Amino acid sequence: MFSRYAPLHGLNITLESTLPFGSGLSSSASFECLLLQIFNTYFAHSALSPLDIAQLAQKVENNYFKKPSGLLDQLCVAYGGVNLLDFKNPIPTITPVPLTNILNEYDLCIIKTPDDHSNLSDAYRRIVEDCQCIAHHYKQERLVDVSESLFYEELPKLQHLYSSQALLRTHHFFSEQKRVITAKEALNTQDPSLFLQQINDSGHSSFEYLNNVLHPQNNTHHIALGLAIAQRLLHPFGASRVHGGGFAGSLLCIVPKPLTPTLKTIMQAQFNDECFIQCKVRKYGVICLTSDQ
Repeated sequence: MFSRYAPLHGLNITLESTLPFGSGLSSSASFECLLLQIFNTYFAHSALSPLDIAQLAQKVENNYFKKPSGLLDQLCVAYGGVNLLDFKNPIPTITPVPLTNILNEYDLCIIKTPDDHSNLSDAYRRIVEDCQCIAHHYKQERLVDVSESLFYEELPKLQHLYSSQALLRTHHFFSEQKRVITAKEALNTQDPSLFLQQINDSGHSSFEYLNNVLHPQNNTHHIALGLAIAQRLLHPFGASRVHGGGFAGSLLCIVPKPLTPTLKTIMQAQFNDECFIQCKVRKYGVICLTSDQ
């Protein structure tokens, strides 16, 4: 795939990373985008845009690793920062959203649970298939092209044709579209309370309607347990939700700074000493810092 941009030659690569695998933190997308940016720098004279890199990384995920990945993770890694991503058209629209100081009084924390999601491709694929079956009912390929009002109008009929899970996941899709826009407006207007409300509402919808929190193959549901603990401590001052594709892996917490040490202690006691990762939003995406080229 890369050869259409430039021929590849031999190259020795040494990689060092603290990003845990199988934890819902886009480790595969990060690895793919990293290698592609290395190739871009050394072989293509930086001809590839961040969008090119993200799209190639998605093809690697879909065609070589057979995972039904969309383009979201790859775009986030390639561009960095906070962006509004619009997938309505074949070429997505990426609009940077300034964070300014809206979250200066909060810590961004990832809680990595013991469950690994690397073997859950079928569960993720079923989410895609559930959404596609409703789209296909309306002779569309994607839910974004389906009339929301028509879906709810015909819901009594649809429940006799499709699984309740497919209908609930479609409901999540339509409601999530609105939350994304509201969250972006909250960032633009410097309204942290409204922003945190959208994160919490999105997390509840993921749990209740998208159904991507309870592990489909285990009797232990560490994500759900972690969310219960986080919500008990943070409500109503912070936010928490499942991170990434869900079912296993990690949860995201936006924590008022005075509560961060308490959350860390509780989560480490519940899971392990390595579970708590405090992070920040990186301004830059996948970039070359130095080069001999």
